[in-house]
Amino acid sequence: MKSIIKFLSVVIFPIFIFSACQKNNSVKADPSKVTITVLSPDSTHLYHKGDTISISANVTYISELHGYSLEIIDSMNNTLYSSDIDIHQDHFSIAEKWVDTFSTAKKLTLYLHAEIDHNGNEATKTVTILTAP
Repeated sequence: MKSIIKFLSVVIFPIFIFSACQKNNSVKADPSKVTITVLSPDSTHLYHKGDTISISANVTYISELHGYSLEIIDSMNNTLYSSDIDIHQDHFSIAEKWVDTFSTAKKLTLYLHAEIDHNGNEATKTVTILTAP
């Protein structure tokens, strides 16, 4: 019994931990096969100070994705919002929120990065967010 426990703790457990965040290597990373459908925000909508902007999207791929990251950037390249989520699924929905706090008109950009693997392979979708006082 002790030898089985020792085997599991020395050999099997480290393999399980190491493979927990590995994507299926039989599928070559192909960013062109990632589908990102942004439901909101709408680039034609004008948001105002105090508005809560919903960030909603659906992401699908032919194999397991590592996760996603979001960034809202202003015209001076300042990051106003960021989020990085490990999800490990071949399809998922994104539902996040950000509140507009600006007293002046701004043109912002939302970057949604679907991360295919740990090697930097990703697909990106951008959406313009227009704000006004």
